[in-house]
Amino acid sequence: MTRKAPPAPLSQAWTGAQVEAHAHAALTAALDYFRIPDHWEVTLCFSGGDGDNAGEVHVDQTYLRATITLNTEYLRTSPQKVWETVGHEVAHIALAPFDAFWVGLPDKTQGKQREQYVRAVENTVVQLTRMWLRDHPDPA
Repeated sequence: MTRKAPPAPLSQAWTGAQVEAHAHAALTAALDYFRIPDHWEVTLCFSGGDGDNAGEVHVDQTYLRATITLNTEYLRTSPQKVWETVGHEVAHIALAPFDAFWVGLPDKTQGKQREQYVRAVENTVVQLTRMWLRDHPDPA
């Protein structure tokens, strides 16, 4: 398999509005790609936080709601990173039923098994993100 070189960084950083517009386009495409049903309520939020966390998702499996928060300051220099991050967080939504299953297990399955579970989910999400990027590359 041939790997493409990473895209060159932007010569000028995007504005927050450009990041938000690109994130909304990515969200629409990712919800379709991962077959998230229309009855899910998925909201994008934006923070100008510092640090190297591009995004995170909070999922409410009971009420079929999810909030994806993106760090616009971190993402301003890479449209591709915006696309990748949104796809990554939507992949977490796709796997949310497994988290609901974990919560129902007895307390004795916590600790090291919990760590193994979290690692397995994150590794799976990374693989799903790679498939998303391969099958639906960033149009920017």
